Amino acid sequence: MNFAKWGLLFLFCWFVNAQPIRTIDGDTFIADVLPWHGITIRETTRVLGVDTPELKAKDPALRNKAKEAKQFTESWLSKGDVIIETCERDSFGRILARVRRGNEDLTEQLIKNGHGAPYRK
Repeated sequence: MNFAKWGLLFLFCWFVNAQPIRTIDGDTFIADVLPWHGITIRETTRVLGVDTPELKAKDPALRNKAKEAKQFTESWLSKGDVIIETCERDSFGRILARVRRGNEDLTEQLIKNGHGAPYRK
């Protein structure tokens, strides 16, 4: 692999502290990202590695599961700041990220608690 490609990868991949602001659904939330002391950027974040049911699903049972997934994510994020690990954005402009707090990973917690299925793009 050439250095130029690794250099670009380094420039666009980052681990950063973030303060969750609002949960959109089970696998998407808004957070204030703190990339540098004194700088805050509000970002919509899509959690990598998991797919949760959609709140707008036609099936009422799926809508209920989506509400439960959102509530779980909301509760998990309400415990405080998180670390976001990201290298890319999706077609909607959201950052695609692993989301962690200490030894806990939001993706793993959603799957373990039955609120989502493993997902690879």
